[in-house]
Amino acid sequence: MLDKGEPFAEVPWFLVRQYDLNLQMAGPPAAVDELVYRGDVEGRKFSAFYLDHGRLVAAVGFNRAKDVARRARADRSRDSRAPPAVLSDESTDLRALAKQKQP
Repeated sequence: MLDKGEPFAEVPWFLVRQYDLNLQMAGPPAAVDELVYRGDVEGRKFSAFYLDHGRLVAAVGFNRAKDVARRARADRSRDSRAPPAVLSDESTDLRALAKQKQP
């Protein structure tokens, strides 16, 4: 962009707020082979991470917008990998995980 020889790599995202509900999504959830949940799905306060061969391609947060902002939107490399057990673990700091250098 701006003739610097670097491709534009912004992660597409959207945010919807309706009454007491908040839905945020980052990345296109296409061509995935695994879906990892974090939080309380039945209680309508959860995040879902869309993985394609172990690579994070999208995330959605339902009343958990910070999970999406910290993990999916913070990761501009688009080649982020984390084991499903780590993503689903409530004690995992997603912001720190997003900053880790990927293999």
